[in-house]
Amino acid sequence: MPVPFVLLVVSICAAWLSPLSVGQRLRVHPWAIIYAAAVIAAFAQGLLQVSAVASLIVLVALALWMTRATHKAAYWLAFALLLVLCLALALHKVPGFNNPIVIDGAQFSPDAKLFTQYLNFDKGSVGLVLFALLSHKFRAGDHVGRLFAQATMLVLRLGDGLFELHLGIGAFVERTGQLGGHVLPETARELEHEHRW
Repeated sequence: MPVPFVLLVVSICAAWLSPLSVGQRLRVHPWAIIYAAAVIAAFAQGLLQVSAVASLIVLVALALWMTRATHKAAYWLAFALLLVLCLALALHKVPGFNNPIVIDGAQFSPDAKLFTQYLNFDKGSVGLVLFALLSHKFRAGDHVGRLFAQATMLVLRLGDGLFELHLGIGAFVERTGQLGGHVLPETARELEHEHRW
C-alpha cells in the first residue's frame, strides 16, 4: 500500500486519541498531524493535484465552521456546503485525485464481469474529517448531524455494499451450479430422499 494511504489509515485510527497539549494554550490533535503528512505525501507522489488538496482544505474548513457556527444561518449554510462537497468527493466528482488501482481486471467467476478496485483518498478523507471533527456533535444529540452522518456513510458504503452483494451472488452460483436449472431440482430430490420411509 502506498505510504499516503498508510498514513491516511493511521490518521483515521488516531482520531480516537485525545489532543496533545503543547504549552499552556495549544492543543494539537494527532490525527490532524498525520493527515497533513498523508496529504503532503500524496501530493509529492502525484496522487493529489492542487485542486484535490484545495478541496480537502475546504472540507476541513467547512467541518470546522459547522462545529463553531454560533448562528443558525451560518450553521445551515456550512451544513449544506459540507454536504455537497462530501457527496462530490464520495462520488469522485472533484478533479485532482489520482487514486491508484489495487485490483485490476479481476474476474471472480467464469461469467462475471472484470472488476477493478481503487484506493480512494477522497472517500477516506471524507470519513476521517466527519468522524474527527463532527462525531462529538453526533454523540451530543444533534439530530441533523446524526442524519448527515448516516446519509454520508450510506453513500460511502453503497459501492462497497454492491460489490459485496455481487461477490455473494457469484459465490453462491459458483458453489451450487446453475441457478434454477440445477439447484432447485437437486434440493427437491434431496428432501424427497430424506423423507422416504
